[in-house]
Amino acid sequence: MDSKESFVFFKSFYEAISSLPNEKDKLEIYEAICCYSFEGSPPDNMGAIATALFTVMKQNIDSANRRYQTSVENGKKGGRPRKNGDSNNGYQKPNKTQGKPNNNQKKTLGNIQDKPNRNLTDTVTDTVTVTDTVTDTDTITDTVSEKDMEIEFEELWKRYPKKRSKPNALRDYIKARKKGVEYQTVFDGLMRYIKHIEVNEVEEQYIKHGSTWFYQECWEDEYQTESLKKKKITIEDFYNVEF
Repeated sequence: MDSKESFVFFKSFYEAISSLPNEKDKLEIYEAICCYSFEGSPPDNMGAIATALFTVMKQNIDSANRRYQTSVENGKKGGRPRKNGDSNNGYQKPNKTQGKPNNNQKKTLGNIQDKPNRNLTDTVTDTVTVTDTVTDTDTITDTVSEKDMEIEFEELWKRYPKKRSKPNALRDYIKARKKGVEYQTVFDGLMRYIKHIEVNEVEEQYIKHGSTWFYQECWEDEYQTESLKKKKITIEDFYNVEF
């Protein structure tokens, strides 16, 4: 092996060596890499861990050395080998007719500058078409029928505390589902509203009609689900206080 002034040290080597807990093992593997890269053989007194790790790294070192030797040999021969059909040491005689473009060449260049790239335009059009298909929310009806939506609505309606104008509420629920609103979203919102009514003891006159709640998409609202009233302290609570 020719004398070398440097060698390739891979990042994976550093990461593997850094994971070793023992500093002695780290030094041994560093020394093994340097000796093998510069002298052609690792030290004889390596430990078990360093030997195992170096055996894996040796394949990358050998591959780097082969590339180095190939570059050295090509340099001695005057550079890399010429491709098939390459003659005259890479020199190509210029074409005398290249001095001035003819009329056809001018016309061709003009056409290229004046006309847009039809292939590029077609590609952009296709992309827009795909986007339109993905964002089309009406496609939800392909998986959930209106009959299924009516069944979902019945589960919601029987829980609603103030049932008014059911047909209008059903219409607005189906409309929301077709826009992409999930049943679980509406259900969770309704449960929060019911808890808000119970915890805060909302009077019936202030509870929204069912049709109003679905029309305004109130499942998106935030509700106060914890009572704002202060809890009365009883004698039992006083005696349970730890001092």
